[in-house]
Amino acid sequence: MLNYSELKKDERVGGLVFIPVNPQVKYLRVVVPIGNADFQFYFKQVRID
Repeated sequence: MLNYSELKKDERVGGLVFIPVNPQVKYLRVVVPIGNADFQFYFKQVRID
């Protein structure tokens, strides 16, 4: 869980996101709320043997 932070101009935050694997899930949507906007990122899960 990323804690609430207020960033000043030119400041950044970074880190890793852990998403548990579920073989039944084919698509994943990650929503990042920033200010009054929601940024959506879509991912397709594929199995690599």
